[in-house]
Amino acid sequence: MMLHKLHLSRRIQHALTGLILLLISHLIPPYPHGFILLSIGTLAFYRIHQLRLHDDTWDDWYLEKFGGLLRRHEIGEWEYLNSKDETFRPLMECSKTKKS
Repeated sequence: MMLHKLHLSRRIQHALTGLILLLISHLIPPYPHGFILLSIGTLAFYRIHQLRLHDDTWDDWYLEKFGGLLRRHEIGEWEYLNSKDETFRPLMECSKTKKS
């Protein structure tokens, strides 16, 4: 059930993002304003990714906000999704709990 819910959520998110980008493309001229906005957005998302890699607080915030849309391989090599309670745990904790 969780997998089906994930795919539906992702499809809705992708459709809404596409519609929003289509609307924006008709409102903002492509150059130079569109180029500048796209560059700023790209740099912002890159910075969030870097913060996520190096700061647990940012990583927790990101997973809290977007974790429901992420596939397992998008969570990160340093984390895993606990399927029992649908929470994210550090990978090191995962290896400790699996050993009996």
